[in-house]
Amino acid sequence: MASSCGDWQSCDDGNANTINDKVQADCSCKGTPKPKDCPSLNKNIGDIKGTEVPKFLEELAIILRDKKITFKKFLEIDDDFEKLVEKFKG
Repeated sequence: MASSCGDWQSCDDGNANTINDKVQADCSCKGTPKPKDCPSLNKNIGDIKGTEVPKFLEELAIILRDKKITFKKFLEIDDDFEKLVEKFKG
């Protein structure tokens, strides 16, 4: 049974970190979180020598797998990311 509040119509949930805000079945307005980008990766990967990028990415993937953490969490851990970039700089 549809509600009288216009389910799934566009609205503004007031949260700048969401997109595609829609009226919900309970008449609230809710958006989808905006995708996160990786500014630190984009900024620092340019410092890595071109031929070293595949090795850098492989080592990064191994670290994330072994520590069972996300890239975002890895960036929050002291200066581990900067140390990894330094290792592969040209």
